[in-house]
Amino acid sequence: MLEARAAYVPPTVLATLHNALSDEARALDGLEQAYRERDLRLAFLKTDARWDNLRGQARFMALATVLGLQ
Repeated sequence: MLEARAAYVPPTVLATLHNALSDEARALDGLEQAYRERDLRLAFLKTDARWDNLRGQARFMALATVLGLQ
């Protein structure tokens, strides 16, 4: 996983980057890390179009369920 060298980078930002690079597994890893870190940006998981390609994946659906977004 990518790491910040000088400042904190929220896991959702890294997940977005991985998703844009078509690395869906690492994008999901990042979203799961965001959940563990209680990243507030996950509140937009249901409506943010950046995650449309992941919506049918079991890991994404499980995360959305845990967050109460299903």
